[in-house]
Amino acid sequence: MSLEIKLDRASKFYEPGVIIDISKIMLQEKVTGYITIIDSQSQIQHSGIVVNAEGYMDTVSIIRGNIGRPPMKDEDRIYFMKKKFTLSDGGKLNTSTPIPFEFILEANEKGESLIDAYVGYEVQITLNKGGKTLKGNEKFYCAVPGAGIDTTIGRRDMPKEFAISPDNLEASTLKSVPKFKFEGQIYSVNCAFQEPFDGYIITRDSEYVIKSIEVQLVRVETFEGKTFATEVQNIQVADGDVIRDMEIPLYMLFPKIYSCPTVIHAKFSVINLIHQRLTLD
Repeated sequence: MSLEIKLDRASKFYEPGVIIDISKIMLQEKVTGYITIIDSQSQIQHSGIVVNAEGYMDTVSIIRGNIGRPPMKDEDRIYFMKKKFTLSDGGKLNTSTPIPFEFILEANEKGESLIDAYVGYEVQITLNKGGKTLKGNEKFYCAVPGAGIDTTIGRRDMPKEFAISPDNLEASTLKSVPKFKFEGQIYSVNCAFQEPFDGYIITRDSEYVIKSIEVQLVRVETFEGKTFATEVQNIQVADGDVIRDMEIPLYMLFPKIYSCPTVIHAKFSVINLIHQRLTLD
């Protein structure tokens, strides 16, 4: 016998309720789905079905992997949402009949708010039968509108020009640094997570043959006094010795699951860095 949980939304992405200032209307997003009992019997007797829905920050997740320690105990986790309710008090149910469930996605822990995407959000459903428990788990994702926006800046574009040359290298392991110069512009360093990161780069000069130009997204997490940097994705924008003085577009979409908008919390932080990688041959 097994218990399966299926969410009604294939993407598994949900948005929490937000208050519209003008009308003070709360738009409440519900996480909905159903459970199915898989068993050879067409009908079973049970003594209760309980739903637990949680959102929390921990040191370990499927995506992030182990960042230096085992998972926290439940009582030590940083919770944003904890919900528990009874779906059925008990009785008989047909194993072929799906049982629907729903709950509002909202932060209900004091002083906390929901954060975006890759941290742990899950729903666990437990069925009690004859002194034994049958459990099912399903992960889902939270997309928070406006997450990561600096209120002092808002959504306005902040273009920034850049230059890469031996003069502005922070460190080098080479005894003799070759001559090169790259210039370009980022259309906005105040990025919206749902919109692309874009700009351009121009090769002005290079003593060596250019092998590759890449854009790298790095997620930097600070937790319990430790900082961990993880490469999320690396996109090659040019291959080979490119034409000098030609604009090469830079374009990157932020992954919805492996990254998230900037999060600054009293106990942890998550920020994103963009690296420009140049390989000379």
